[in-house]
Amino acid sequence: MNRKSLRISLQIALLAMVSLTTLMGAFAQGFPGGMPGANMRVTIVSLLQRFEVQRHISLDLKQRIKIDELLQGSQGELQQKMRTAMQNGGGVNRNATPQERQAQMQTMQETMTSTMTAYNEGQDEKIKKLLRPNQWARLQELLLQRKGPQGLTETKIQDEMKLSNPTRAEITKVNAESRGKQAEIMQQGMQSLQAAGGGRAQRGNMQALMAPTLKKVAEEQKALDAKILESLTDDERVAWTKAQGEPFKFRPDPVN
Repeated sequence: MNRKSLRISLQIALLAMVSLTTLMGAFAQGFPGGMPGANMRVTIVSLLQRFEVQRHISLDLKQRIKIDELLQGSQGELQQKMRTAMQNGGGVNRNATPQERQAQMQTMQETMTSTMTAYNEGQDEKIKKLLRPNQWARLQELLLQRKGPQGLTETKIQDEMKLSNPTRAEITKVNAESRGKQAEIMQQGMQSLQAAGGGRAQRGNMQALMAPTLKKVAEEQKALDAKILESLTDDERVAWTKAQGEPFKFRPDPVN
């Protein structure tokens, strides 16, 4: 991808983060149901931003140009959808009762998530037409690898994997519990950050201040992965491994 397309993809990611930041503005009450899953950020588009993935699926120059054009053309569309979704979500009224704020946050979170899901599915269909069948099939495997076991919290993937109702119920349970724990960890981290000056005077040291919190969240995410795999039957576990195809080594994400 060229620099312009990379900038566009980063702007798209920033829009998603803005919605998350809006939700975090009411962190004193915690997320209803816990924090949104990190796996939601892993999409076909995000995979195609990775140079090692482009090489692995043999993405040719013509395809790269077409995908660049698609991303450039969709930037305004996503911005409008996100603005509309935030308006429809109603926002969070700080003068409302704690129970009302939780309900408002829940509505906003669901609206933003459904908007991003619908947008990503639309992008996937457009990208699929630009790729060869074997490239698309491999991307689906890489998507599951990149999402990891937490991808199994998504209804679409559960349907594709034909998970049993008891398995789905157990995954829903452990996921909700873990998201609640992660929300508590982040809430404590935000309170510590505010105690240190709200991040204004400490802006240059923000990463260091949040490092312990992010480490705890990562540990909880890892524990959740294990619990989700434990929720599967033997046959489901075999099918999950098979669906991911040959293991692929992704390059480490850049550290800011």
